[in-house]
Amino acid sequence: MNIKDLIAQSIFVGIYCVFLFTILSYAKIQTVSLFFFILGFFKHFLGFFLGLHAVYCNCSILPNYSILFGESILEGFAFLILYHIWNLLS
Repeated sequence: MNIKDLIAQSIFVGIYCVFLFTILSYAKIQTVSLFFFILGFFKHFLGFFLGLHAVYCNCSILPNYSILFGESILEGFAFLILYHIWNLLS
């Protein structure tokens, strides 16, 4: 993978996250921590069903839903941790 592809994919994933952030902001989730967990979860979970994972990983077409669910939970926690780190630094 060359640097141009990596930059393009990063920009695309960023736009995708902003889109999900905008959609979720209408849900009126009470706690910010829960909001960022849900954002990370749905970023990963919906990314599989939208075919985004096929662009940058060698995922199988037939998913193991328990692995997908577990990875989505982990990404939710990653977003939560990054949110808290951002809060501490700002």
